[in-house]
Amino acid sequence: MLVGGVLLVTPGGRTDGVGLALMLPPVRRVVARFLQARVEASVAAGTLHVETSVGFPPRSDGVVDVAGEEIPAPARERAAPPAERLEADGTGEEREIPPADA
Repeated sequence: MLVGGVLLVTPGGRTDGVGLALMLPPVRRVVARFLQARVEASVAAGTLHVETSVGFPPRSDGVVDVAGEEIPAPARERAAPPAERLEADGTGEEREIPPADA
């Protein structure tokens, strides 16, 4: 389906035809059988090579060791007062409204 969709958005009449054909399940089954036969023949002939990367082997006890470092929190600066606590004072400037409990 993905290959058919990519072919449909690729410019050209031939790619549109092949992409549309790959949207049909019977055509996809024929193509899948063909590709499977090719891969099986390559494996039997020894011409198919798959490369993998090998990392560190996992520990047998399931523990993951990590080294960490403590990063100090930044000094907190006084945050600007929230907008609902500001009021225009008639001079065009805003001033902080003191809390009701003060």
